[in-house]
Amino acid sequence: MKVVKIILSIFGTLVSAFAMVCLCWGLLYLCISPVKDWTDKNIFKTETVEEVESPTEQTSQIIDYENKIIKVEV
Repeated sequence: MKVVKIILSIFGTLVSAFAMVCLCWGLLYLCISPVKDWTDKNIFKTETVEEVESPTEQTSQIIDYENKIIKVEV
């Protein structure tokens, strides 16, 4: 019975320490921009990609579908 209490005590300590580390990291993540950038880059593997708009050209196609003519513009 003493062994079980010791094991549960150690387990509870580890779980509470892990919870405290997660809470502190979350607070730093929300408050400090370099921490957020490092976390996003190294842990979540996200990178921002800038989208470049290309000039859109309207093209039209005429499709014959079962003897019905359909004009499609893209």
